[in-house]
Amino acid sequence: MLDALESEIHFIKSLKPTICLEIGSGSGIVLTGLAKCLGSCCAYYFNIDINPRAAQLRLERVDFVEEQSCHVIPQVMSPSGVFYLLIVKENDEEDILNVMKSFSWRSSVIIERKAGREFLKVLKFECVKMQTSVND
Repeated sequence: MLDALESEIHFIKSLKPTICLEIGSGSGIVLTGLAKCLGSCCAYYFNIDINPRAAQLRLERVDFVEEQSCHVIPQVMSPSGVFYLLIVKENDEEDILNVMKSFSWRSSVIIERKAGREFLKVLKFECVKMQTSVND
C-alpha cells in the first residue's frame, strides 16, 4: 500500500489535504510513511483499527466491513477528497466498484500484485462531480 501511495504523492500534495485517515492501520506504517512524504502539507493525521479480538474474525467480517465502508465513505468525504482502498482477491471488487459508482465516484487500479498467498490490489476513488467541475 505504501508504494502505491508513494506513486501518487504529487497528486495527493496537489489536493492540499487537511485530513489523512487510515482505516485498518495495524502498525501505522502506511500513515507514518504518508506523513513523512507529505510533511506539513497535511494538518491532521488519524488512524483507526479494530480491536485485536475482532481482527481474528477478519476473514468472516471482511464483506460486512467492506460493505459498510463503501456506503459511509462517500457521505463523509470532501467533494474533492480521494481515497485508496486495499483489497484482496476474496473481496467482491465488482460490488465495491458498483457501490462507489452509485455515489458518483470514479475508480482506478493503482497497483496489483501477489504478496505471499494473497493477491492484492489498491483501488483509487475520486468524486466524478469534482472531476467534472475541475474540467469545466
